[in-house]
Amino acid sequence: MNEMNQRVILTKRLLKEALLRLLEKKSLERISITELCKEAGINRATFYRHYELPRDLLIEIQAEFLEEMMKSFREPLSEKVIERCYAYFWEHADLVKIFMQYNLDANISKIFDILYQNMRNAKAFRFLDTEDSQLLYAFLAGGGYFLLRQWLMADIQKTPKEITEITFSIINKETVFKK
Repeated sequence: MNEMNQRVILTKRLLKEALLRLLEKKSLERISITELCKEAGINRATFYRHYELPRDLLIEIQAEFLEEMMKSFREPLSEKVIERCYAYFWEHADLVKIFMQYNLDANISKIFDILYQNMRNAKAFRFLDTEDSQLLYAFLAGGGYFLLRQWLMADIQKTPKEITEITFSIINKETVFKK
């Protein structure tokens, strides 16, 4: 049984690596299953045992990426956590850009929602009523996501630390205006 699990893990890894190599050369829509299997060194029947389409494979890559990233959020929200989040995206920018290119980035935007929902207990935001806080969190989550998208897709030359400083500068201004 263990040997079978290792074989499945190896097969999926080979397929994922092959897909990412092919995506460097052509769009997802133009990658055939035959071509993907040839690149991975496996047969089509093996592919169909695990997936229906190459896009399913990309979705699995994204799920694993996000699962790994979410391990960083097991502590209270702070600038350090936000910076670690941006650093993770920056270190994996090529992969994140692929997710964004193929509209698989909805789950990435949810990460910002989770981050800013964790701010509910922050002292700076306790003065807000429930509706105001919901609106502010939605604004911050959406803004954080689009800041990330613009930063990576436009190859803006800022470090994760600088992006974190911009983010917290905006947050701090918002709380000042509200007081």
